[in-house]
Amino acid sequence: AFLTDRLAFWEGERSRRRSAQQAACQVRALWDELGEEPDNIHDAVVLELLSDGAGNGCGAGWPPEVMLGQLEERRLAWEQRRQEAMVEASRLHSALRSFGGEALAAQVISEHGGVRKDDRQACRERLRELQAALREAERPERERLQH
Repeated sequence: AFLTDRLAFWEGERSRRRSAQQAACQVRALWDELGEEPDNIHDAVVLELLSDGAGNGCGAGWPPEVMLGQLEERRLAWEQRRQEAMVEASRLHSALRSFGGEALAAQVISEHGGVRKDDRQACRERLRELQAALREAERPERERLQH
């Protein structure tokens, strides 16, 4: 009975460590999906769990409960960041359709339609170019109305 109890305890510990490692990998997948870098301060718990050998040689109770709570907070924060990026990308795509027409928007979105930071930045830049071109095209009309 004692050995069975010890075995169950250590299997539980192993399962806990594996769950924490998987959660850290989920957060890293969000970083990759968004093309953003982790915050060395706020994401320290995730970085620690992802580092080679994290938890090796640590006894029972590693990672500590507080670390598991922090890990969940970071996962939720990055999930929220992904939702924000998705909303931003959708708004940018709508604005591109408005200012550039469906054909141009389709071209830009086919090249930069994701939620990665660089895709959103490319859409933002193209939108600025379209807005600047529109302002330039409207300049003679504005000048005429001012005089």
